[in-house]
Amino acid sequence: MCGVVGVYNVENAARTALEGLRLLQHRGQDGAGLVVALPDGTLERKRGRGDVQSIFSDPHEWAFPGRAAIAHTRYATQGEQTEDNIQPIKSATFFPFQIPISIAHNGNFSNFLELQQRLGGFYQTTTDTEIIFHLMHNSPERDLEKRILDAAAHVDGSYSMLILTSEKLYAMRDPAGFRPLIIGRIGDGFIVSSERYGFGRVGADVVRDVNPGEMVVFEGNQMLSRKIGRTSERKYHCIFELVYFANPAETQNRVEVSEFRFRSGMMLYGEEEHPARIDVVVPVMDSGLDAAYGYHKASGIDLVRGIYRNHHVGRTFIQPTQEERRKSLREKQIPVSAMIKGKRIKLVDDSIVRGNTTKGLVKMARDAGALEVHVGIASPPVRWVCEFGIANGPVEDLIARTYEGNVERVREYIDADTLTYLSVPGLLKATGMGDAQQRYCTYCLTGEKPEF
Repeated sequence: MCGVVGVYNVENAARTALEGLRLLQHRGQDGAGLVVALPDGTLERKRGRGDVQSIFSDPHEWAFPGRAAIAHTRYATQGEQTEDNIQPIKSATFFPFQIPISIAHNGNFSNFLELQQRLGGFYQTTTDTEIIFHLMHNSPERDLEKRILDAAAHVDGSYSMLILTSEKLYAMRDPAGFRPLIIGRIGDGFIVSSERYGFGRVGADVVRDVNPGEMVVFEGNQMLSRKIGRTSERKYHCIFELVYFANPAETQNRVEVSEFRFRSGMMLYGEEEHPARIDVVVPVMDSGLDAAYGYHKASGIDLVRGIYRNHHVGRTFIQPTQEERRKSLREKQIPVSAMIKGKRIKLVDDSIVRGNTTKGLVKMARDAGALEVHVGIASPPVRWVCEFGIANGPVEDLIARTYEGNVERVREYIDADTLTYLSVPGLLKATGMGDAQQRYCTYCLTGEKPEF
């Protein structure tokens, strides 16, 4: 998924960008980076593997002067986990303009291998983001702004992208609007971020979203709107942003994330034809919390904190390997025996992707003395590998795909007494948008691929 932050015409831009980036840590924890436009016209970069706090713990190493900066926290979807692939990527001198330029990208260019083969050239990274440099370099346009627009017109897939030069900041969102990108105002300056969560912390007021198919140019104290050449009749906002990735305090495309998750939990109970007899509802902390509240509200069954969440451990879904996910789970989720011992419990979570987390949680609950463990998932089975910025593959890791959508076999694998999923129509209804089927990409759930 990744998280991006851009700051323009703001004193101590580096500090503001990092404050915003820390609040996007849930979107990526493989690595993080910062690029600042220095007063002398050069771009300075600091990056590393790990979380934002550990990489930028020493202000003497990153307190660069300058009023413009971009920052990125990485969740690898293309390219190896090496420092070279940590964004923002940077070109010290971009020909023919003889200026430095840097790019931070959240999303996935689904045709980048095809473009790479066609364009050729030397590549410093193995990420899809670098293809933008090559497209710009090969563009026939003479103006830099037009070269950026021309490059964007050639890529398929998803992107919320920031491009920084010594004088300007460009913010772009793909024509379908897969990934979020929001503009805020700080005095005479601006901040652009993957989420508006935390704008208040840096003293910013929300202005608006970057529209699908729009490039916003920040210059001086102005923001200018440009249209990206390619258009999409349909919008394909990512449904998994609402299900899992977005901060619960966030609003995306006029949908309150927390309220959506609450409604999905209510609808999960409403779709269960023969609900199991249970004593307590137990949320899987933290992303399953709102859905569990919804299930509790609809069912009238007591909700208890039967699992303690260790917040010093990152998100397990975005760990790079199965072993690291298992290790993180053991450190992160701790059952509270006093709340579940001798009881029939309903574990409510946002999703099952690979199945290992849920299997581990069921075992933990049984070991802590739960009499029965029933599992409710407030989204449908994930059966297809995303091509638009979620690294949920490879396909053989998808538990629902492994068992060909057979819920009973998935239940046996995770060792639950019962297993229920929310349906696709139920999930879309939980958005509260009457035209949700036309607004959201559900490819990972339905196999229906968006058309551009």
